[in-house]
Amino acid sequence: MHFKKYRVAYLLGLIMILAFGIRVYNLHDWLYFQADQVRNTNHAHEILELGVAGLPLLGPKAGGTDFHLGPASYYLEYLPVMFFGLDHPAVVVYSNLFFILLSIPLAYYFLRQGFSSGTSLQITTLYAFSYVVIQYSRFSWNPNSMLLWGLLFVLATYKIFQDKQQGGKKPLFDNRGVWLIILAFSYGIVSQLHTTALLGYPGVFILFWLYKRLDITKKYVKDMFLSIFNTKNDKLFKINWRYWVGAVVILGVIYTPVIIFDIQNKGHNLQEFSKAFTGKTTSDKTFGQKFFRELNLMGKYYTLNVLSLNYKETSFLNHKGFKGVNFIGILLLVVAVGVAIYRSKNHIDNQNKKNLW
Repeated sequence: MHFKKYRVAYLLGLIMILAFGIRVYNLHDWLYFQADQVRNTNHAHEILELGVAGLPLLGPKAGGTDFHLGPASYYLEYLPVMFFGLDHPAVVVYSNLFFILLSIPLAYYFLRQGFSSGTSLQITTLYAFSYVVIQYSRFSWNPNSMLLWGLLFVLATYKIFQDKQQGGKKPLFDNRGVWLIILAFSYGIVSQLHTTALLGYPGVFILFWLYKRLDITKKYVKDMFLSIFNTKNDKLFKINWRYWVGAVVILGVIYTPVIIFDIQNKGHNLQEFSKAFTGKTTSDKTFGQKFFRELNLMGKYYTLNVLSLNYKETSFLNHKGFKGVNFIGILLLVVAVGVAIYRSKNHIDNQNKKNLW
């Protein structure tokens, strides 16, 4: 009887224990350690030796530009060094390991917003033991902990616009303002981990915001489009101004090192950010070549995410040019998106579940 009542907590605990064991197995001996990992370890060593004076104001460079992200990844990777020292470079990995482990129960909580406990546990288990997620837990790289902070951002976005609470009960953190604060905090961190997050997550928020304002009950497309501009029932504008001030302050505090650097250097990093969009590319590749290169890469990583297959390990599926195994990943992506759209329109009555789809 006791197990039945708390079975979800026990099963989640078991998943966490097994996930932790896989991630720490021979971590020190099998540590992946290349140029980026050397850089991260050197920064941690400088902070350890110099204290506050060693704190970097900027983070890693965005690929192919002179624009630097914020230093959040360096600060997060230094946290375990404060407690365990730096006798081994694997210590820098501990923060990624910890944050990705935290993303497992967070994934379950996110899924429970629209799905049953059984379905949520199944998907959480697949996530916890995904090849890619395990690999990202075992080495130091600035985007790795996006798995936690990115998911927290998406969850906060969902909770801000949530239509109604299930079962009539008022859950923890029901206040939309609190979730706005969490949104600002998570974005402040995730936006400093990768350029894609810096630019992409605001886009995700805006698209979901517009989707929630869109009135699909309108008979004509024109009226449906115009409903986006109706602010009468907009949940975002109903949040108390104090929470907005708090969100701005939190975001400003997290970005303080970047702001200090640009003040000291007359906006140099901001100028480099602008150049990343306005500067001319030096690549001699055609648009078609770039398109198929990106298609290959996208397919490769979607295949890894779902099947744990790598095209280098499945050469029998490959031929010159387009990688055969990558096509599997793209096909899976297209089918998944198609199924999600079909189910959300035809088979799902629960509005919260539709939002998750």
